[in-house]
This record gives sequence, structure tokens and C-alpha cells, in this order.
Amino acid sequence: MPERPFIKHLQARLFPVLRSEGFKGSGATLRRYAPPVLHVFNIQKSSSETHCYLNLGAHLDFLPTAGEGRCVPETIKESECVFRDRIVPPPGPAFGWVYQVDAKDIEESVEFILSEWSRVGRTFFARYSEYPRQFVELVRAALGTETHPMDALVLGRIAVHLNLRTEAEQLVSEALPTVSPAATGLKRNLERLVTGPAA
Repeated sequence: MPERPFIKHLQARLFPVLRSEGFKGSGATLRRYAPPVLHVFNIQKSSSETHCYLNLGAHLDFLPTAGEGRCVPETIKESECVFRDRIVPPPGPAFGWVYQVDAKDIEESVEFILSEWSRVGRTFFARYSEYPRQFVELVRAALGTETHPMDALVLGRIAVHLNLRTEAEQLVSEALPTVSPAATGLKRNLERLVTGPAA
């Protein structure tokens, strides 16, 4: 397969760095778990077999997954995390990290990814590391802003878990008027945050 030299070299260089920082696992996904905080790093191969994506995810183990499933810390995927981002290549025509073939090009690309891990990856995970302090700050920073209803649900659930009932009620009251009429499940989950058991 065309991606193998590039992916093999990327994993050989990057994964030891991640493991030295507490990530564990094998294959394309590594996880770091300091309850209740979960961090997920994933190399996602494109369907075209020409490039890959470097995905970052953060989650809290008491939250449902992004697909409203049960969180399983040992197997959670980046796509199931409620906080997500990517390490992206420099601006240009490429979408994702192109599989280089020439050894020199592979090395240069992987070296750049390593520098971007320091700049982008560590910075992303640092925003979602200190529980509860950083998550209290996330909740309070969203108050009075145009927060998307899905984000308000996530932050509202965190607020309820942290016993920040006033903040949860404000998030819900601000989000409900902006929910699409077709999003009945989202509306129900928001309402349940303040009228019944935590969703």
C-alpha cells in the first residue's frame, strides 16, 4: 500500500514521544487516561489512500460519547470525544497529510509533524487536562455567548456533574431558543438537564 513507508516512519518517530507523555495503546490510536479526563490521538487514513489526518480528542468519562453512547475509556475513539481538533498541514492544495514517497520528503514531513505536535497537539490537550478547574472555566466562559446547542448540552452536563446548577440552567435557557424544531432529541436532553435526571 502506498502509505506504508510514510505511516511507518511517522509512528516510529511520533509514538515514542506520545508514550513518553503518558499515551498508551497500539495500532493507529493512542489514549491517555487520568480519570475523569481522557485524551485520544488517532492517525486516520483517507479512503483515497493518498493522505492521512492527525486527530485529537478529549473527553470526560462521565459524559456520553458524541454519538450519545456510553463512554468506555479503554476503547473510546477520537470521533466519539466531545472536544476534537486536528493537526493540519501547512496551507496549500493538500487536504490532510500527503503520503510522501521519497525518503527525504518523508523525513521532512514527519519532522514538521513532530514540531506541530509540540505547538498544536500539546496545546489542545493542555486545554482539557486539569479537572475540575479548566472545565469550570469552560462552563463559565460559555455563559452569555452564542454557544451552539450541542456544545451547550455538553457544557451543561459538565456543569450538572460539578454541581453548578445555576450555570447549567443559564446554558439551557440560552440554548433552547436556538434549537432547530427538527432536533427533538437535543431539545429533550437540554430540558432534562434542569427538569429531571442528568441526561
